[in-house]
Amino acid sequence: MISLLLAMALGGFMGFLLKKTRMAFLPVAVQIIICLLLFFLGLELGSDRSIQEKIGALCVKACVLTAGALFGSLLMAMALYHLHFKRFEGIKEQVVTPSGRWGLLKNSIAVFLSFLTGAALGSICFVAPSHMTD
Repeated sequence: MISLLLAMALGGFMGFLLKKTRMAFLPVAVQIIICLLLFFLGLELGSDRSIQEKIGALCVKACVLTAGALFGSLLMAMALYHLHFKRFEGIKEQVVTPSGRWGLLKNSIAVFLSFLTGAALGSICFVAPSHMTD
C-alpha cells in the first residue's frame, strides 16, 4: 500500500514539474497501459479454475447489480433534469459529430476487448489443458 501511495505521489510530483511541457503522446500511452492492465487482469481471472466454476452465479449477480445501477442512475438523471436543467431547454445544444462519438466508443471497446481477450486466453491456455490431462 505504501508503494502505491509513493508511486502516486511521484507521479503527481512529476506532473507538477512537467506541467508546462506538451506531452501529446500521454493520452495514447495511458490508453495502452489501461488496456494492458485489463488484459493481464483478464488473463489472471481466466486462468483461475475456482472463478471458472462460479462464473454463472457471478454473471447473475453482476447483471442484477448492473440493472440496479442503471435504473438508479436513470432515476437520478431524470430528477436532476427536471429540477435543474429543464430551464435551459431553449438554449442550443452543442452538437457532437458522429466521429467524435465513435472516438469515445472506440476507446471503451478497446478497453473491454482487452479484458475479454485476456480472460479468454487465460481460460484456454491455463484451464483447458488441465482438464485434458485429468
